[in-house]
Amino acid sequence: MRTLTELAPEICQAAIESINFVPIDGDSATFNFTFDDDNWSITGTLTVGGEWITFRGSYELPDEDTLRRGWGTLVNLEVDCRHEETDERLDYPIGDFNSLWAELDYELDQYMQSYQI
Repeated sequence: MRTLTELAPEICQAAIESINFVPIDGDSATFNFTFDDDNWSITGTLTVGGEWITFRGSYELPDEDTLRRGWGTLVNLEVDCRHEETDERLDYPIGDFNSLWAELDYELDQYMQSYQI
C-alpha cells in the first residue's frame, strides 16, 4: 500500500483539476475534490480567487477575463484509509496528514499565482 507522501503528487493534481474558472461569481469560489486509490479515500475543499480583469473585446474578438493576483487555499481535508481485505479503518501517521495538507496548500497557491498577468 502506498503512503500519503507517495500519493501526494496525484492528490495535488486531483485538487487542481477540480478548479473550474468559468463561471466564478465574485472574487473567489469554493471547489470540492475527491481522490480514491486502492485503500485511500481523500476528499477536500479548496477556495481560490484573485482579482478578475475583463478586457473588452470587439466585434470580432470576445471579451476576455484574466486573473491577476491569484490565490488558493485548502480549507478542509478528510482522509480515510481501509485495510484491503477486512475493510477495517487504518491509522496513518499524523505527520503524513500534516505534510499532505501543507503540500496541497502550497501547490494550490502556486497554481493560482501562475495565472497572474
